Amino acid sequence: MIDSLITPFEWVGRMAMDIGLGSVIDKFEEHWGKEATKFLLAVIGLAVICLCLGVVWSTVIKPLVQLVDEMFPDPGTPRARAIAKFGVFLALFMAGLNMVLHYVDRYIGARLRRQARERAIERIYSNALERKMLTLEQVDELRSLRD
Repeated sequence: MIDSLITPFEWVGRMAMDIGLGSVIDKFEEHWGKEATKFLLAVIGLAVICLCLGVVWSTVIKPLVQLVDEMFPDPGTPRARAIAKFGVFLALFMAGLNMVLHYVDRYIGARLRRQARERAIERIYSNALERKMLTLEQVDELRSLRD
């Protein structure tokens, strides 16, 4: 698995298998290779994101901007009108950015916790080996059980 925030290949692959495309993706990977499959899944993921953003734009943001346009009186000049629209857009953008940053924070936090847990387990294994509480074979077996 590639740890990448921009292209979560593992998640996209699981999503594709959940909707019944697992065999198609496996055949694609057999024929074209792992890298091409990752690229295909990234393109599919980006297409789904673009589709979702288009739906959000047409069903949420655009009607909201039109509602604000109708509710408030005309500020007068076209420049003032553009500034008012920009303010609404900026507020919506900041709310969306807040949601994205919250997701990023959760993702990075989970990855850091996983790395810290792995380091702690490795310290436990090395301490057990030093104190002769476990043999190297036992440690290898425990590692294989974790994977």
